[in-house]
Order: sequence, then C-alpha cells, then structure tokens
Amino acid sequence: MRFAKKLSLFLKVIIIILILSAGSLNIEAAEYSDKKADLVMLNGAVHTMDAARSKKEALCLEGGRIVYVGSNKGARRFIENATKVLDLKGSMVLPGFHDCHVHLVEGGMHLNECNLDELKSIDEVLETIKNYRDRNPDKVWIKGSGWGLPLFEDANARKELLDKIESEKPIFLESQDYHSAWVNSKALEIAGISKESEDPEGGHIEKDPKTGEPTGTLRESAIDLVLRHLPPPSQEDFRQGLLRGQALAAAYGITSIQDACVGPAVHEAYRKGDGDGILTVNVNTAIKIDPLKDDASQVEKLKILANRFREGRLKVSSAKIFADGVIEAKTANLLLPYSDKKGGNGKLNFAPIRLASLVSKLESAGIQVHIHSIGDGATRASLDAFEQSRRLNPENHKRRSHIAHLELIDRSDLPRFASLSITATIQPYWAQQDEYIVRLTEPVLGKERSENIYPFKSLRDEGARLAGGSDWPVSSLNPLEAIQVALTRKAIDKNVDAWLPHQKLILKDCLEAYTINGAFINNRDSETGSLEVGKYADIIILDRDLYTVPAGEIARVNVLKTFFRGKEVFSKKDLSD
Repeated sequence: MRFAKKLSLFLKVIIIILILSAGSLNIEAAEYSDKKADLVMLNGAVHTMDAARSKKEALCLEGGRIVYVGSNKGARRFIENATKVLDLKGSMVLPGFHDCHVHLVEGGMHLNECNLDELKSIDEVLETIKNYRDRNPDKVWIKGSGWGLPLFEDANARKELLDKIESEKPIFLESQDYHSAWVNSKALEIAGISKESEDPEGGHIEKDPKTGEPTGTLRESAIDLVLRHLPPPSQEDFRQGLLRGQALAAAYGITSIQDACVGPAVHEAYRKGDGDGILTVNVNTAIKIDPLKDDASQVEKLKILANRFREGRLKVSSAKIFADGVIEAKTANLLLPYSDKKGGNGKLNFAPIRLASLVSKLESAGIQVHIHSIGDGATRASLDAFEQSRRLNPENHKRRSHIAHLELIDRSDLPRFASLSITATIQPYWAQQDEYIVRLTEPVLGKERSENIYPFKSLRDEGARLAGGSDWPVSSLNPLEAIQVALTRKAIDKNVDAWLPHQKLILKDCLEAYTINGAFINNRDSETGSLEVGKYADIIILDRDLYTVPAGEIARVNVLKTFFRGKEVFSKKDLSD
C-alpha cells in the first residue's frame, strides 16, 4: 500500500513535469504557427522592446507581419524555397523608430528652398541667399529657412542686409526654430508693415529703438503678416516634400511619426499619399488649434476629421496647441521674469482658464492633446489644464496626451506628468550647450534656472513616460544623433565638457522613447513599437549593437536596412553578400 502511494506520487510528479514541458513546447510551437516566411533574419542581436525587453537572435516575416521571434533553430523551420534569408552577422535589430514631434512634409519642402541650416556666420548666410537668388531667377519670392538666431545681436536680423542682395523681389526667411522670420524692405512694403504698425495678437514686430522703423525681424504670429502674401505652394510641391521627407526618415530608421502642426494642405498631401500607395511611414497628425478662432467649432471639426481617419497608415489623432513661444525671442512664458527684464514673463497664447476649458473639450471628445511648451509657466498652465480635464472626466487620462519640448520645468511640477498620465515628448538633440544656449538662453534665465534646462533625467526619475521627437527641420532628423546627445549632453564630434551631466539619460531610456513609448503616444502600440508575433514588420537593422558602442560614437552607427510593414524601404547594404 505504501509502495503504491509512492508510485502514485512519483507518477503525479512525472505527469506534472510532462505537462510543464508540453506547455513550454506549446509556447514554442505557437510561435512557429503553420506559416512559412517571406523573409528570415538569422544571427542577429534582436532587441524586441517587448514588456520584458528581451533579446533574441532571429526574426521571421510573412505578409508584412512578424510570425516568429526567437532562436536561429526555431527560425529555420520557416525557411522554404521561396524564403529570403539574411545573415545578420551580429547586427542589431530594433523596431522602427517613432518620431513623435516632426514636420515631415514641410521639412521635405524646406530641402528644396533656400536652405540656411548649420551655417556658422552671417557672411555664409548672405552668400547662400545670394547664390540661391542667382540660381532661381524666375522665383517671384525668395523663400527659405534655417538661419540661426545667435548669429545676430539680440536675435534681431536686419532688413538692410537682405536689401543689399535684393531690393526688387521680396525675401522671406524663417529662422531655424520657425518662431521668427527675417524679411527685406520689399516684403515689409507688400505686407504694409511700417513704424505705425501695431503688434498682432500673439506676435511682435521688432522695431529700431531710435527710428521706430521695423528692423526686418518678425516674431510668432507677426510672421503671418508677410506669410499670407506668399504664392501658395502647389499640390505637387507638397507631394514632393512628402517624398523627400519620408525618404530621409527611412534612411534614419523612422517608420512612424506624429506630424506636430498640420494644416489642410499638409493633411491633403498625406491623404493623397496614402490613397496613391506611396506612404512608407505611419502618420499621426496633430491639427493646429488657432487661438484667434472659436474653440468649440474647431473641436467639432477636428472630432469629425478624427472619426474619419481612425485607422490605417494615416490617422488624425491629435490637436496641437502652442501654449507659448521660445526663450530666444522671449516669447516663452516663465513663472518669473526674464533676467534681463526686457521680456517680462512672456505671454501665454491661451489664458489659463481658456486653455483648461479647451483641453477638457478636446479630451472629452476623444482627441489627444499635443502641447508645445517651452517655459515653466506654460508647462504649469498646461498641467493645470490637464488636471482640470481629468477632474471633470476621469476617462480623459486615457487620451495619451503629451507636452513637447519642456525646456524649463519647475521642480514641483515634475511628478505631475506621471500622476496625470501626461507623456513628456522630448527633443534630445537640443540638450547640448550650443550658441542658442550660451548667447540667448542662459543670459536671460540666470544661473539658478539654467542649472536644469531640458531636465530629462529628472522627468524619468519622477516616473514620467518619455517619447522622442526631432522637431525636424528645426534640428536633425536622425534619432541616433539625438540619442548620443541625450547620453552625453555634448555636441556631436566636439571635444567639450558635458553640459548639465546630471540630466543624462541611459540607452534603455532612449530606445524606449523612440520605440514602444512612441508607439504608445501614436496609439499604435498594439501593432508596432516592439518586435512581437502578430505586429507589423516595422524593423530596422543597424551595423552595430548600440549596447556595445561607446556613448560618444552612437551617431556613427549606420542604419543598414529599414522595413515598413515588411517591405524594404531603405537599404545601405545587401546583407545577403
């Protein structure tokens, strides 16, 4: 009897072991499914970015989706005669990058205009403008962007410099941050801007302190006084901008974006691109809310548009609100006055009561809110608005709203991002001590406030979800360059000390920001953002595993291939060689 009991117990143990073993085998078998693969990748460092942040060595794709993630042995079972096999030879595989704050179409159009990006002197800028004018004699307007505010005293570019190049044709040049514009006298004349002109709501016309004449620099909404007179771009201009922008995005491994400020023409470019089958990137659009128009009617129109574009490659998901401007032009809203006492505190574009009401209306309508906020005053007003929205309707925390830029945040507001379920969409490339910071930011913030500019680590430590964005064409579209700056707090390829090193992020933070957290913000985390069975095959292959690369060399890593929904949309190297 005792022997029978022992045998019974022994058999039970064996059965349990067999069940557990079968369970693990069933998990493995479930990964295989009955499908074969179009493409099998072997011998890789596959960082899945799944919940466990697991690392595998092989990946199988079929019909635009992932059908297996796991071992080389398991992946080989998917290979048949028609299957293409890539030997990754240790290359890193990641989900496609998400850029949650970018201007893709307009950035692509910018590439075909008078491009002043990265020029280091006024002479270089003027020579580039002159050369562009000479190469384009048929242009009615000379239009471009990218000039650096720090090149000019008080960030105030003068019309006389442009008048020497061209006095008969109007010139319109937006600054690198797109919050200022530089124009010549002809453009001011066409727009009717004179010494008698008053500032428009939310904008400023720079004037000579001695003569009262406009200097040629316009801030914020004053830019529109000239912009409205420019010939509108054609549909083909927007289409070509999309093609150029998404081609560059693919080269940098970007497969999903949120276009941060979309008007009707840009939306139409995306719609037609999607309809024509040329769209090689997932697009979420943030439709700009105009502070000069009625809030209720704008919310209703956006709600209709969002319901129409809820699924697929193109989604209308967000409302874009500019809470303030930028510190360099003293249009950012601060809790305390600018140190030079010239800019006051900077103005909010929406009064706090109106902002809170607007955010509540949008979120209650099922619309995500995407707020531009630079100053600590604007960030507090934005967080206050979200707090009221959630107080009025607790379901609004599900809207996955976010605040972008966040150059300055009061310490007491840092924990509120997590408690209110607000994602911080950061631009890591900006976290370096460039001329903007040295000449225009630190002098007007003072020592104490300048000790925590772009407080990325503080946000993370307080539990905030971080998402990555470039704000291209304001700054580099390349996520790997942005990640290097986030890790080092240094300019790329410059032998300088780290700037505010206590705010450095670690690589894991950055990869999450540009993959699964970006997918969360774009409400696509069920279909992309991680490499898991059933998700779309939005995948990038890098020539080195970032975890083996020194932080100061991340920007030198190359994207070898980019796949969007299983289709190769960029290739630097044939891995089958």
